[in-house]
Amino acid sequence: MTAVLRAEGVSRSVGPLPIVVDVSLEVAASEWVSLVGPSGCGKTTLLMLLGLLDTPDRGSVWLDGEAVAGWSAAARARARLSRIGFVFQTQNLFDHLSARDNVALPAWRACGSRPEALRAADALLERFGLTHRAATRADRLSTGEAQRTAIARALVNRPKLVFADEPTGSLDSANTALVLDALAEVTAGGAALLVATHDAGVAARGRPLMMKDGRLAEPTRGAP
Repeated sequence: MTAVLRAEGVSRSVGPLPIVVDVSLEVAASEWVSLVGPSGCGKTTLLMLLGLLDTPDRGSVWLDGEAVAGWSAAARARARLSRIGFVFQTQNLFDHLSARDNVALPAWRACGSRPEALRAADALLERFGLTHRAATRADRLSTGEAQRTAIARALVNRPKLVFADEPTGSLDSANTALVLDALAEVTAGGAALLVATHDAGVAARGRPLMMKDGRLAEPTRGAP
């Protein structure tokens, strides 16, 4: 079976400083992979490279078996909109929009139909127990509600691959449990999930890959 995501020898430096060094990995459909390591070890930079938000200095990335090297900026943007979902620690919601509109926005951009996008948003908000907060502005949501809204937004275009960067880093234990259950819905729906975390409890939900000083600390399944 072709991996949803595959990387070989991916490296990235900022000036003379290496941030990601020779990383190879793969993630299959319906698989949760946990990228584990301390702050500053390169996890976020690696997610940006694999999620087409940055370009590696060396190495190759494949999405659904298709090499992304040489893709135009427009092609990368289309892939991020339709095939990739992102969940960030700080949510990155639009504060002046409601939870419903935040979730619907990527779908509206993708399909061009606001009513269709709102229907998709409503279904996801219900799935994550947020129907009663649909009309609430994002800046008035609790931290846990905002993170679940962000996960719903990441899923609204039915991506094949979802990245989550420290998605529970600012949450208490009760909200962490709710967010982890929401993330489990990602793989239950057939998408691949790569979660960057320094939390051992979060890491235990998936196949752990240890990262230290920009490198994966041990061989990974499917790596050359």
